[in-house]
Amino acid sequence: MTGRLAPLAVVALAAVPPVAPNALGAQAPGDGARRADAIVAHAPASDFVARVALLSAAGTAAATGAQLVGSPTAWPRTAGGFGRRLADQAGFIVVEESLRDGLRALTGWRGDERPCAPDVTRLVPCAAARVFTAHDRAGVPRPNLPLVAGIVGATAASLAWRPEGRTGGRTALTFVATRLAISFGATVATRAVREWRRPPRGR
Repeated sequence: MTGRLAPLAVVALAAVPPVAPNALGAQAPGDGARRADAIVAHAPASDFVARVALLSAAGTAAATGAQLVGSPTAWPRTAGGFGRRLADQAGFIVVEESLRDGLRALTGWRGDERPCAPDVTRLVPCAAARVFTAHDRAGVPRPNLPLVAGIVGATAASLAWRPEGRTGGRTALTFVATRLAISFGATVATRAVREWRRPPRGR
């Protein structure tokens, strides 16, 4: 994920229609099992499609931006260079998502989906707190290790195919620090936009 990915991810998310908290219907007494079945049957597929579409668009835009500015300089601004930049984005996304989803499945931890208070001045701090918090199987808050491990692991893996990995030294450290900062920043910004667009409770 590069600097061009963050704004596109936020803009793309802003264009996605918000979903009301009661989109699957209000839960009636004794209706818990049917509601759970509805969530399992419908939410994963729609979430997966939306996430793949967003990540594909964001990755393509990031590769296009990197092509325009010639980053990294070791890759020429040719069709072949664009292919490498596109593959870089795709590789990062695949590794990140695989690590994150794999650790979630292994630990049973899930992200903190509690809504933030409708206070614009506290939106970003709340979004950051939600992003870096997970809940274990018992509902106990934990550091969001699946998210952190996914981004850190994907960033480290990027050195296997990017020129900074062969250069090493300060160049590699600068790349790692930059990609980590941008990736975490984009994740928090995306959550902040989602919270800003969340329908008020009770609607």
